[in-house]
Amino acid sequence: MNIKDIAELAGVSKSTVSRYLNNGSVSPKTQRKIREVIDTYSYAPNQFAQSLRAQQTKMIGVIIPRMHSHAVARTVYGIKKTCELQHYQMLLTLTERDTTQELEALRSFQRSKVDGILFMATRITDEHMTIIDSMSMPVVLIGQTHQKLSAIYHDDDQAGRYMAQHIMRNGYQHVYYAGVSETDEAVGHLRYQGLYEHLTQNGIHITTYEAAFDYNVALQRIQHHLPTSVNYAYIGATDTIALALYHVLMQQKPDFMPFIAGFGGDPITEVVYPKIHTIYYQYERAGELAVLQLFKQIIDSDDKDTHILEVLSTREHFLSYNNGTVTN
Repeated sequence: MNIKDIAELAGVSKSTVSRYLNNGSVSPKTQRKIREVIDTYSYAPNQFAQSLRAQQTKMIGVIIPRMHSHAVARTVYGIKKTCELQHYQMLLTLTERDTTQELEALRSFQRSKVDGILFMATRITDEHMTIIDSMSMPVVLIGQTHQKLSAIYHDDDQAGRYMAQHIMRNGYQHVYYAGVSETDEAVGHLRYQGLYEHLTQNGIHITTYEAAFDYNVALQRIQHHLPTSVNYAYIGATDTIALALYHVLMQQKPDFMPFIAGFGGDPITEVVYPKIHTIYYQYERAGELAVLQLFKQIIDSDDKDTHILEVLSTREHFLSYNNGTVTN
């Protein structure tokens, strides 16, 4: 018998049992219910606490889509920092944005008996949910959402709108947008949707071409399809794609001073000239919140929640939001 069994028999949550075992605040009526279960099964409270600790591996699984990504790197840093504060270790699995590899990663962590899983998914399918529903450990999504799961995600629709406003303030009437597949719900759909709707509502023409998250693939796909005109604003769905746009434009027309922008707040946008404009994301904070949410669900599997993180339209806003320090 473990803490979950006590909770079920007493008709309370696991977190309530945990508070009782650690002399926390529990109503007298609930205390009696828990005490009756403990007495019936002849276990002392400290034995239950030891049982809970024994079942914990102090490890969490982290499923990431790619390695060479500012977004992933900063998110993982936030995860690592928060895990270390709680004396947890993280196990990383790379999926290369492949659904089959994502499914296998979930199964692998299920077999490994980690205490919980943080999942940076491209999208959540029925196949994903079949595996997740069979798990005893909690799963928290980062960057995507699902109605049955806790999630930490960014306001990508708002990011697209911020970008549209920035384009309009600079007076552009034509936009070339290098995006990604709409199978990626956050970047491919929501981010583009916010940009597209706000631009078209204001009479601005947008030409869209599908690039890729990978820099080299994006470079290959756009280099023969990119018009060079001072009348265009050039937008990448990510800062990496924006950098690919930059290099193609500079190769075609070295003295060109185009308006180029992306999403993510990658420091590389600051070191090229002309600089790449960007929308800043709180990736590190997403990692921190994801771990804290996972810890809540390790104690009480029903304690699910969703957090949406504000995107920041300027570097100055980003700096002030982070108390004057850049999390690069």
